[in-house]
Amino acid sequence: VNPLYTARELEHQLKDSGTKAILIIENFAQTLEKIVNKTPVEHVIMTSLGDRLGLVKGVVVNAVVKYVKKLVPVFNLPDAIRFNAALTKGRALTFRPVELYGDDLAFLQYTGGTTGVSKGAMLTHRNMVANLEQAKAAIKPMLEEGCELVVTALPLYHIFALTANCLTFMTLGGTNLLITNPRDMPGFVKELGKYKFTAITGVNTLFNGLLNTPGFKDLDFSTLKMALGGGMAVQRP
Repeated sequence: VNPLYTARELEHQLKDSGTKAILIIENFAQTLEKIVNKTPVEHVIMTSLGDRLGLVKGVVVNAVVKYVKKLVPVFNLPDAIRFNAALTKGRALTFRPVELYGDDLAFLQYTGGTTGVSKGAMLTHRNMVANLEQAKAAIKPMLEEGCELVVTALPLYHIFALTANCLTFMTLGGTNLLITNPRDMPGFVKELGKYKFTAITGVNTLFNGLLNTPGFKDLDFSTLKMALGGGMAVQRP
């Protein structure tokens, strides 16, 4: 789900998909609060930015985000379960594998809604496996399993980054370098300077933005093996 959705857009997607449970970061919980009672959602799991950063650092990060930067609007979801509490509770449960078949639904991938309301494309497990095998056949000759670092600046709720970055590189044993705010181009370039990345995906506007950001041309590209553009034609610099 796009975290920047309005309450109306979020309501449509949750109702259309028949969502029973949602995991949401508290920064966007106020939007959910406005419409959750109009949807089939039965379980809300709430997470905070610092939840997995350890006790001390996590508390500090959450306090800064909430009280200093004021990035968490006031909300009221009394029945929500905290993410860490859910993990603790889950550790006591026995895992029971679910029998899956190729034609079973894996994702409801929602469109951008440019021709009306957002529509959920039904993607089966066979769809996704076929896409991953096709992608690996094209890129595997230039990549080494377990050794790749791909720059992930496109949103993972979009099919491009979900398939090309998250899933494809996961099957190759690679690592995704998540850029949480690619609109902050100086910050983006600064983050790239910390890593020896081997692949990057993007769209034309993203690549143009990087090319016009001071410091980008000075980065170390010696380990870069692949740059993948999609969604539109990529212009020559």
